Amino acid sequence: MYDGSEHITTALTIRQPWAWAICSANRRMDNRDWRPPPYVANQTILIHAAKSWGRSERIDASALACQLHPQFTVPLGSEGYVLGHLVAAVRVVGFVDLDIRSGRGPYSFDTQTSKGYACVGGQFSPADVEAIVSSPWFKGPCAWLFANVRVLDTPVEVRGYQKLWRVPGPVALDVARQVNLA
Repeated sequence: MYDGSEHITTALTIRQPWAWAICSANRRMDNRDWRPPPYVANQTILIHAAKSWGRSERIDASALACQLHPQFTVPLGSEGYVLGHLVAAVRVVGFVDLDIRSGRGPYSFDTQTSKGYACVGGQFSPADVEAIVSSPWFKGPCAWLFANVRVLDTPVEVRGYQKLWRVPGPVALDVARQVNLA
């Protein structure tokens, strides 16, 4: 039961099959071309499964099925996915960014990896960073890192947006009732 101890008002829209992989296949990152803004550091955000499903998503699902087989049964068509709904709550615990150009935002430290230098946000050892960039989930340039993934029992339909966006109040309350925030 929601006790009001944490407010989840921010969401990130992610295309399928990647939102599914966060919920069902232990994917604890999402690849972006931008760093998470500092205000989401160590905060819980909602994952919204995008409404669209096209050729590139079919190719991604097929590639994911090959990558994960036989551990997981990856749906290969849009009918196997939730689309246009909030599907999970995750805590943003940091990022690893291989794009080290200045002006991309603050970071905690930089370190050498097998893929070049990386700017890192969060508290990770160099060995952790190497494991992240070596993960089959890492495509870069910037991986947002997630922990404490809580899948919603009942996905909540809501319109998504690009980048981070504010969840309408009634929707946030509906989600909060489902998520154990204690």
